[in-house]
Amino acid sequence: MVIRRSRPEALAAGSGSFTTFRPVLSKAEGMTKIRSDCFASFAMTLSTGLSTVSISWGLFPMTEQILPFAFYKRDTQIVAQEILGNILVHETKQGTLSGVIVETEAYFGLGDPASHASRGMTKRSSIMFGVPAVAYVYLNYGIHCLLNIVTESEGTPGAVLIRALDPLEGKETMLRNRRVRSERELSNGPGKLTQALQVDLSHNGQDMTGGNLFVAKGPRKEFSIKAACRIGISVAQDSLLRYYIEGNPFVSKTAP
Repeated sequence: MVIRRSRPEALAAGSGSFTTFRPVLSKAEGMTKIRSDCFASFAMTLSTGLSTVSISWGLFPMTEQILPFAFYKRDTQIVAQEILGNILVHETKQGTLSGVIVETEAYFGLGDPASHASRGMTKRSSIMFGVPAVAYVYLNYGIHCLLNIVTESEGTPGAVLIRALDPLEGKETMLRNRRVRSERELSNGPGKLTQALQVDLSHNGQDMTGGNLFVAKGPRKEFSIKAACRIGISVAQDSLLRYYIEGNPFVSKTAP
């Protein structure tokens, strides 16, 4: 499966194009490779200015699209739930690394003592008060980088922690990055998934709607979302602000 991102400014009102490509194309051609075992067709969406890809997965077509700015400019709890089932993608020099988001946590501001923004705006937490759709990456316990995506309108603090992924593309590279042999250990935790996908502090502040790190809309698939307590915090432990896809083996911890 491949995603081709168009340049909206190149579109003319009321017109578009539809082209069929082979699955393996060079980066110079503007292609983002997610899977290489099928053919992809490219179409432009004029109404939103977003690029859309019609994917032929076997005999069943589906559409992939980078989640837009407006997706993140909403209530943090809603974003934390609705981002499940979508695909986190990182284009690297070693190839494209990706996985389906299967677990998240929601963090707020003054009313959430477990949040970095609980004491108001500081040098560290200021990013949570900024524009949405931006990566907030920080070092946890001086060891693991954790990836969050800023939510809410500018001035209202909020962020969604990406807690676990079901790996898709680049599994061999992820295994080398993680130095493990089991796929189960690739991305079943927030520090594991950033190591697997080579996400680090250099990505802090990056726009998640453009560039080499983004979330693409996943295939339409029915699943149950379960709410549970957040993990690894010493306060607000009873708040049901962790969300995960029930039954997915890559969820870091399931509720009893």
